[in-house]
Amino acid sequence: MDRRKFLLGSTAAGAGLLFGSGAFSAAGVGHDVSIETGNGYLHVEPNPDYEGNAVSYVDDSDDPLELTIDDLAEHGWVRFDDLLLLTNTGTQPVSVYVEDQDWLGDDTDAVLDYRLEDRSIVGEENAVELDGVGGEGNSVTITIRADATDHDDLEHALPEPEDGEDHTVMFVAEIVSNVADGESIGLDLEATETITPREIAEVTATVYNRDNTPRSGIVALDLEEHVHPGEGLDLDLEADVGNVPEIDLTGEDGDVAYSYLDRGDYPQGLRSSEVTVDAVERETVSFEIPVAYRNLEIGDLQLDENRLEITAEFGEETVTEEETVIIEDSTTEWFQPDNGKQCPVCNMATEMYNGWHAMVTHGDGSRIEFCSIGCAVAYWVYPVHFAEEVSDRSTTYYGIHPGTDSEDLVTMWAPDFTDMDPSDGLSWGDDPHPGYKRFIDMREGYFVLDDETATKYWTPMGGGSPVCFAAYDDALAYVDGSLETLPDDVDVSNVTEDDIVTLDDFDHDIATTYRGRFVP
Repeated sequence: MDRRKFLLGSTAAGAGLLFGSGAFSAAGVGHDVSIETGNGYLHVEPNPDYEGNAVSYVDDSDDPLELTIDDLAEHGWVRFDDLLLLTNTGTQPVSVYVEDQDWLGDDTDAVLDYRLEDRSIVGEENAVELDGVGGEGNSVTITIRADATDHDDLEHALPEPEDGEDHTVMFVAEIVSNVADGESIGLDLEATETITPREIAEVTATVYNRDNTPRSGIVALDLEEHVHPGEGLDLDLEADVGNVPEIDLTGEDGDVAYSYLDRGDYPQGLRSSEVTVDAVERETVSFEIPVAYRNLEIGDLQLDENRLEITAEFGEETVTEEETVIIEDSTTEWFQPDNGKQCPVCNMATEMYNGWHAMVTHGDGSRIEFCSIGCAVAYWVYPVHFAEEVSDRSTTYYGIHPGTDSEDLVTMWAPDFTDMDPSDGLSWGDDPHPGYKRFIDMREGYFVLDDETATKYWTPMGGGSPVCFAAYDDALAYVDGSLETLPDDVDVSNVTEDDIVTLDDFDHDIATTYRGRFVP
């Protein structure tokens, strides 16, 4: 990391002990101190909120300011708490410190120290970072301590240089930027860390120019790795993340001619922007990534970590940085471009039984809807089998895509039985559940392996479905018959606490219990 340095002030002339934003000099044992107000990107001035009687020490009638320390006797010390105010007046953050010399700092050889709260800011390793103008942290107060306790006198502590010049103290302000040695362009990234489907991720690139002349170039966004064939970040930039995007994938004769969505041609093009950065300045560029189904299901974004690359190309200089955007799965409306709603396990309509249908998601965002939780269980145990089964069908859209790793399962989304309203009925055609918006993530939920739900509640298919709960206590209340939403005429004596399981417990026997005639 390289930074531009701004050296402030100039060496002060005359006898006495002089220090400030630009200079420190000693020519004897006097105690007069001059403080310059600073210039450029760092402004140094007496703190207007200094709690002591500054008038007793500071004479600001002339420039530089003059500070008189009458109380510094031999083997003594004096400290002025929060006497100076350091302010960054530039637009970029800076790292500020006092350039180190033997007689500066907080060790025993030092006679003068600049301190922030309880620590010295002498030396680059002790630098303090100030925000750019407008930031909450663009100024700090500095305490000054003069200490001769380990020296016979100031002349002993600070002998005159052999060249006869004054001793000089220098504040150094360095622009905080990610610019490599020997380069003039740097790049920092900030991104929305975690989003869910149908949200928008924002990636902000800050380009730093260390040159003394403006620089122009291209800043582009891409993915570090493309999961599917092709190049470029496949984004439907016009997609409304609040609605299911419409896609017409009918055949030439007008009939539906697919069982999956073709991922289409790549690339749609990189997200890019032309940028001009003024001399010794920075510019920011923001890219929005809409995460609608079109982007997840047929794009390169994943329900996981997505490593993004931002490249700044300025003439012969190219800088690349990486950032991560995590897309966490969430319950959302199923994408059905042909309005078809057929279960890939049993081929029944998926939303006839509103209180029982379920979804399963894959790592690439592919989301499959099932008529019932029982069919979703069969798919969870045998995803490859059912993915191959539907690939031979061409009557409707099933949510499975070429290139999807069918074994890369993320989670199952299902209705919580506690959201059921038995007064609305629990059979097909009724509406006992508020729908997908209240589906629960079964990675964190519990199933009760009730194998009689088909007769108890008229669930889809003869094999019925397990009952789902977000909380273990609710699952336990179901098996002991105390759950409030359990209809009075339903007998649950066929299940016990041993029948409460999680997604990780699903196996061939459980899949066979609910969909025996469909599983291999």
